[in-house]
Amino acid sequence: MFDKIIAGKEIMDIGIAGFPLHWKIWVNALVIINLLAIFFIKKREAQYALAVMLFNMVIMTTMAATFGFTKILGAGHILWVFLLIYLYRRYKKISVKTLYGKWIRLFMIVVSISLVIDIIDVIKYFVS
Repeated sequence: MFDKIIAGKEIMDIGIAGFPLHWKIWVNALVIINLLAIFFIKKREAQYALAVMLFNMVIMTTMAATFGFTKILGAGHILWVFLLIYLYRRYKKISVKTLYGKWIRLFMIVVSISLVIDIIDVIKYFVS
């Protein structure tokens, strides 16, 4: 299992390195915004965000080892759908005036955009 994750990580790194600059910036911003959850680790939503990020990494590296660096990797973010549903039900109870409230909203926006990109990629994978 760990061999597959390590192989997938190498495939992912090579694939991302070949991206145009704007996609590299997007991927790095996505990772940073996810990792900002560490600063709010005492909050349940941040704990879930980190757990989903780690799980996504395992899923996507395993998928990359299996399928290569292809558009099907977008399916590896499936848990974000459930996390977003949970966050949508919670975010109105979190004040936008706090740094945590601002992060939750930024996280939700960025993850939503990423999911749209992922859905398009997965569709393209199966259509082409």
